[in-house]
Amino acid sequence: MIEIINETLINYQKVNDKRMHIELCLMKLASSDSLQKKIFN
Repeated sequence: MIEIINETLINYQKVNDKRMHIELCLMKLASSDSLQKKIFN
């Protein structure tokens, strides 16, 4: 999870569409969270 956030912060200044970049980060975090719930339940 930290890796996703770090990658987003590093690349944030380089991207043209910052909103899309943040939305993709949030989608990755959400899918990562649901995957972890499936694994541990």
